[in-house]
Amino acid sequence: MTNKAINYLVLLLLFLLPWQTRWIYYLDFLSGVQNEYGTLSFYGTEILLWTVVVLFVGNTFLNKEFISLLKARKLSPPVAIRLGILLLVIAWLGLIWFYSANHEVVSQFYNRLSGVVALGIILFVQIAKNSLPKIWALLALWLSGVVQGGLGAYQFLLQGIAANKWLGLSETLPSSIGVNVIETAGERWLRAYGSLGGPNPLGIYLVVILILGFILYYFYRNSKVRLFIIFGNLIIFTGLFFTFSRGAWLSGLVGGVVFILTILFGKKSEVKTRAEKICLLSRLVIPFLLLFLVLNFLFSPLVQTRFGSEGRLEKRSLRERGDQIIEWKMVFESNWFIGTGPGNYLRALAHIDDGPQRAYALPVHNIYLLILAEMGSIFFMGFIIGLVILLVKVLKNNPLYLALIVSLAIAGLFEHWLWSLFPGLIFSAVIATLSLAPDNTSKMA
Repeated sequence: MTNKAINYLVLLLLFLLPWQTRWIYYLDFLSGVQNEYGTLSFYGTEILLWTVVVLFVGNTFLNKEFISLLKARKLSPPVAIRLGILLLVIAWLGLIWFYSANHEVVSQFYNRLSGVVALGIILFVQIAKNSLPKIWALLALWLSGVVQGGLGAYQFLLQGIAANKWLGLSETLPSSIGVNVIETAGERWLRAYGSLGGPNPLGIYLVVILILGFILYYFYRNSKVRLFIIFGNLIIFTGLFFTFSRGAWLSGLVGGVVFILTILFGKKSEVKTRAEKICLLSRLVIPFLLLFLVLNFLFSPLVQTRFGSEGRLEKRSLRERGDQIIEWKMVFESNWFIGTGPGNYLRALAHIDDGPQRAYALPVHNIYLLILAEMGSIFFMGFIIGLVILLVKVLKNNPLYLALIVSLAIAGLFEHWLWSLFPGLIFSAVIATLSLAPDNTSKMA
């Protein structure tokens, strides 16, 4: 009974990941302006996360068979090495905490990071022991993307977002200052936000879920189910288009190419002949190519503005990205070894140069540079090694999922959301775990 409850709660958590309902119990300010990255809060999904962790720990460690197995097991050299590495990581994290300017923010990040790691372990174990069919997890996550794609399209067509504190939505109008819009022919067009607080996070989320939908299509053989997946993916694609996120579009393009190459040349593909592979890919690609042509025809001025450099906001965006690199260099040079501590990047920047413009600064839009600045050089090297190991393991064991990891890795070059905020952090961990988990999907489809 407890095991079933764990599985259902995990699936519910995967479905609710994009929603940002939270309780804010401390607002941080820099130069009189609220600093989102120093704010202390508790997400509704964190309640689900820690409920799952408590149930899993109780169900596992109170099991008599597990206790007897633990007593009989000796500490082998590989286990001892892993424990040693874990202790070194904990010691380094403690050092970062000690030297950080805001201990509360770092503690909040560590709490969330530990929960995210625990969820990854639980999800992997439940799938590995065939307690939780992997395809259920994929479907729960994919359905959340269908909802987000539909919501994003609705927001764009309505050109407004109504406030709803229970859903974590704030009022967003194209006429408001600081809102992500496209300016063309004297008009301001609101880009799709979904429930993720911005077009770029929504774009990254939908790109990965779109590719995940292609994976589901590949595994399912039922024509009606495949038609349903294509229809859902078209909704996701529409929401993705209306984000007008260049970084998300680029990461999706690269991820799509990787997925196509994996199908065509992958040795573990269940589709054997080249003709069958081309037929499968054509059924996947053609509907989205046609939809893109229609949307591009209807909204071509907006697309041209986003890919041009003449618009006022486009010039401003490019200038701000350049300024962020300069700011990052100042922060990194002052904290290159230990780092500023997670969530302390903007505070460190304000300490270096506390001008009035710093109140509206944002973290550098690149997770690799941000991790390097916040966690220091040693942690960053470990992170890169871990990413390479992840890519190699996925390529070897579950090559079809390689496109998911590549899309996230590319998206990280243009956005900080995957590291700086809890929904992005947990989403990254879930995708990495599902990519690594043994594939019992074909047995269930």
